[in-house]
Amino acid sequence: MRLPKNILLRGSLILLASNMLMRGLDYLYRVLMGRALTVNEFGVLNLALPIQFTIIMMTSIGIAPSIARFTARHLGRNERNKLAELYSSTLFYYVIGATVLGIIVFFSSNWLAYSFFNVPELSLIIKITAFGIPFGVFVSVFTGFFQGFKKMDKMSYTILASQIFRVASAAVFVWLGYKVVGAILGSSLAFVFGVMIGYLFFRKLDIKYTKAKFETFYEVFKFSIPTSISGLATVIFAFTDIFLIGKLMTPTAVGIYAAASPTARLTIAVAIAISATILPIVAEKRARNNEEKIKHHTYQSLFYFVLAAIPLMVVLWLAAPWILGTLFGPSYIAGLFAFRILVIGAFFISIHVVLAGSFQGIGWPSIPMYVIVTAAIVNLILNFWLIPLRGIEGAAIATTISSVIGGLASLGIFMVIRNKA
Repeated sequence: MRLPKNILLRGSLILLASNMLMRGLDYLYRVLMGRALTVNEFGVLNLALPIQFTIIMMTSIGIAPSIARFTARHLGRNERNKLAELYSSTLFYYVIGATVLGIIVFFSSNWLAYSFFNVPELSLIIKITAFGIPFGVFVSVFTGFFQGFKKMDKMSYTILASQIFRVASAAVFVWLGYKVVGAILGSSLAFVFGVMIGYLFFRKLDIKYTKAKFETFYEVFKFSIPTSISGLATVIFAFTDIFLIGKLMTPTAVGIYAAASPTARLTIAVAIAISATILPIVAEKRARNNEEKIKHHTYQSLFYFVLAAIPLMVVLWLAAPWILGTLFGPSYIAGLFAFRILVIGAFFISIHVVLAGSFQGIGWPSIPMYVIVTAAIVNLILNFWLIPLRGIEGAAIATTISSVIGGLASLGIFMVIRNKA
């Protein structure tokens, strides 16, 4: 099949295909773990996975889009000589920072396990998570350059290879009897494998490592601050429900909710693919002061998202009983209502995700930051209020309400700003 010539559609299709495959692999991982572990053990695992993901994202979420933006800008201005300096400086300083954070997390593991969650099994799991942090940041540097060069295939292959290794290694460790520890060890080692694969592809960009300059790093870091705050707020937004269910309820409740949540939010995979593609396109048009093309590509990206998301939502809504009851098992059917509510919320927060890529490419990363921070605060308040009242259903309602607020706010802001441009 020949891909279309439209660069936004072509890049989005490549990333969408890889994201859907990645989500499929993640889902396979969860189904295998859900079948191999008890509901309570599966709940402990799904407390550990967001902790791992949150820590990785704390250090890396602002890196990839920021590097992509500066890479695209240098390419748009024919400043290829600056790419080696950008690579060396960001890699050196970000990995140092990630290593320091990994050490802090390692020594904080007992407090998190015993005092916050009151789940002693999490202590060793969080220590294993700390090991993977620098490698996760390393992968983010590679993917940022791939995104900036519009090499969406290389970006996809790196992430997919890491995900395949994660599923395979976790399955082996669990089969050997290591249970939740084995499952999380597979996730941490997957980042190491991702570094090796990413480096093989990165070499083809012909960017050499040179002397790191703090000034270059600081320019990227300064730009990434609102993006990182936005990313951290996104992580808080995404995992508030899981963390508070774990804090206010039981690991068993976490397990039931965790079977519903990732699949119900599948439309976000479509949004991420489109957002990652639109960012370097818009950054390049911005460098050339082509405002009409920026507006055109952004509205085009929203059209492609809606075109893909609506049928997907219908399928997920109808297939929810089979997904929970057949794939995971009868014990998980209790999450049906939460699943269907989250499907609606995922659509609206996906609108924010798509527009965030355009805002970042234009050079306005503070706009999605303010939107998602607001949505995260609303989500936190509503979860604290509704979980004690309605359990996991309350968590789903809280997350969906805040998702609607975030999506509509981003859309409204973009329409106002672009109509004035």
